[in-house]
Amino acid sequence: MRKFFEKTLVLIALLVLTSVAAEAKTVKVQMKNTGSDGASQMVFEPDFVEAAVGDTIQFVITDKLHQPKSLSTPAGQKGFGGEVDEPISFKVTKAGIIPFKCETHAILGMAGVIQAGGSKAGLEAAEEAVEEYSEALAMNHDRIKGAMAKIK
Repeated sequence: MRKFFEKTLVLIALLVLTSVAAEAKTVKVQMKNTGSDGASQMVFEPDFVEAAVGDTIQFVITDKLHQPKSLSTPAGQKGFGGEVDEPISFKVTKAGIIPFKCETHAILGMAGVIQAGGSKAGLEAAEEAVEEYSEALAMNHDRIKGAMAKIK
């Protein structure tokens, strides 16, 4: 009887782990020269992403000459970045706040924020990185701060 319960527990554990892995999704963020509103220039859409730990964030090259890069990450989360026009995907491994920018259009305020796992981990570091980033902006000073304001 004990072996039956042990096998049952192992089976239940495998089912739970499989269902958790199956729930992970890919979240796409478009890199655009003109926003869907027809007026905004150099934008990520969406500029605020709610993701779960285990999700993959995929930056989609909708228009050319973009280069996404993380500004900060929660402890233990690997940052991301790459070359111009290089598709970037990264897996969310830690809950918390990840602000990001387009390296080639950073001065224009092309930026956004990922909140992973509904957590505010790394918020202080994110706020410091956003403040430093904002000081160098030529325009759209409120864009990243607007995305940061969406953090719950």
